[in-house]
Amino acid sequence: MQALLFVPGGLEIKEKKLATRNLLVFVSVCILTILLDQAMKQIVVSSLAEGKSIVLIPKFVQITHTRNTGAAFGLMSEMGKFVFLFSLFVVVLIVFLHIRNRGKRKTIYHVSLALIVGGAIGNLLDRLFRGSVVDFIDLRWWPAFNIADTVIVLGVIIFAISLLIESKSRKRLQETERRD
Repeated sequence: MQALLFVPGGLEIKEKKLATRNLLVFVSVCILTILLDQAMKQIVVSSLAEGKSIVLIPKFVQITHTRNTGAAFGLMSEMGKFVFLFSLFVVVLIVFLHIRNRGKRKTIYHVSLALIVGGAIGNLLDRLFRGSVVDFIDLRWWPAFNIADTVIVLGVIIFAISLLIESKSRKRLQETERRD
């Protein structure tokens, strides 16, 4: 194991550097995700009437301006306030996880959290200012979705992978320590 340097205030120097980097990455990814999501939604809203489509790849993908008042795939469409409050709770919880672990976990863990938070905030902004979430990516065989939905799913996948990798690394370290 490496020697650890301690500073007044409790955090190790390496932990402080990692915490600062992870905070910058987290905020940057959140902001970029929100900006990309909202920009794409604004383009769709301003250039395509609700219910209208533009075919990108015939029989595969099109842009269709749809609205969703519920959760993913239109579930709970009559429970918009609950979905809003639950989403807000999830954002607060994930920001807490980031703050608690910002100097202790690898950067990829924080990227995954930032993608989830950025996507959730993108959809929360729609609910707050548009009254419903703008969906537009239409694969024709799957309910329409948006950039925010995509990065939330990507964030969850990366989160799971990062935890799996961390778990395997921890097991290897424990096995090495047992042998020594």
